[in-house]
Amino acid sequence: MRRIIFFLLLAAGLRLFGLLPFESHDVATLQPIRALVVSLDGGEIVLDGGVCQGRGKTVDNALSDLFESGEGTVFLRTASHVVLSGKAQSLLYDLVESRALRPAAVVVASAGTPPDPETAANYLDAHSRGVTVGEVGAAIVRKEPVRLPLLVETNGGLRLYG
Repeated sequence: MRRIIFFLLLAAGLRLFGLLPFESHDVATLQPIRALVVSLDGGEIVLDGGVCQGRGKTVDNALSDLFESGEGTVFLRTASHVVLSGKAQSLLYDLVESRALRPAAVVVASAGTPPDPETAANYLDAHSRGVTVGEVGAAIVRKEPVRLPLLVETNGGLRLYG
């Protein structure tokens, strides 16, 4: 019993002096991202999470800008879908290696103009099938090609092929 009390007092003391790695967040400022749409615009990488947008020459720069552009705390690890629009498919390996996305997030490709992140999230929640970030990471290690399902805008709606 004395050991338990000692450890509790020790933890409380460390927390009091800010030596434990706990972060507190104001719930009103949280900005979770449901879907991340990745596109290229004039040689610049654009990451659109709906609630905020990041731009940069590299994936890391765009991710930093994404986190800074939010009005509160941006949570990217809540994204359950990643949409790679057009030539942004070439950034797949860089995104996976950045480890900013959760391994269970489903990755799809998109043709044409980048879809709205919220519209894509709503559609993909109901029709989600594809390759996860974790599976892409495993394919990178095995040096295997990755084939992504294609999300296409048709008649004002979305459709997933593959």
